[in-house]
Amino acid sequence: MTLDLIISPRSNARYGRPPGTKPWRRQRSCSRLTLRDTDFLARLAANTSRALLPETDSAAGRRAADRLCATLEEHHFPRVNRLTASAGVARQPRDGMEALELMNAVDTALSTAKKSGRRRVSAPPRRAPIESREGGRATDP
Repeated sequence: MTLDLIISPRSNARYGRPPGTKPWRRQRSCSRLTLRDTDFLARLAANTSRALLPETDSAAGRRAADRLCATLEEHHFPRVNRLTASAGVARQPRDGMEALELMNAVDTALSTAKKSGRRRVSAPPRRAPIESREGGRATDP
C-alpha cells in the first residue's frame, strides 16, 4: 500500500510549509495504531508512505487502506489541521511477483486514486493471465 497525504492549500497559505517532519511523525504514530504489529511502514518522501502488509488478501488490504486513510483524515495535526489521504494497494502474486513489479503496480493504483478525485483507495487493473511454462492453458496469478 502506498499513501499520499495532502495538506490543504489553505493551511499552506496560512502557515507556510510545515516545519520539519513533525506532521509526518504524527502520521507514523496514527498509522502504527491502525496497522497490525506485523505490518511495516516506511516514509518514501515528504508526503508519501509505503506499508507492507504480509499475508493480506486484496479485500483486507483495501479495508486496511480505507481505515488508515479515515484515521489520518480525522486526526488533527497541529499547524496543519486536517489532511486528505489517497492510497494505492497491490498484492502478490496478482499484481506482480517481483518487488519492482509490485511497486509499479501500487504506484499506478495511487495515481488512479489521485486522478479520480483524491480521498480514494484504488487497486491496479487485473493483469492478463500468464501462460504456463509447460505450454498448457493460461493461469491467473
